[in-house]
Amino acid sequence: RSILLQQLTQLTGSVAIFTHFVVINAVVAHVMDCPDTLCVMPANGSVFTFAVTDGVLSHVHSGTQQASVVN
Repeated sequence: RSILLQQLTQLTGSVAIFTHFVVINAVVAHVMDCPDTLCVMPANGSVFTFAVTDGVLSHVHSGTQQASVVN
């Protein structure tokens, strides 16, 4: 997780990253200071937007969430 976050904060310009549910949750948990493993339930194909300003990663937009019968 720390390597992922370090790499994300070094990105410049506009970048699209296609990734998995767990990675999205790791990034969301970091930027929203969420202690849970699952902070969001991203639906298939949903788009989450983040920004890097002065090396700090921030949340801009959450994509569509899927319903869960467990949560």
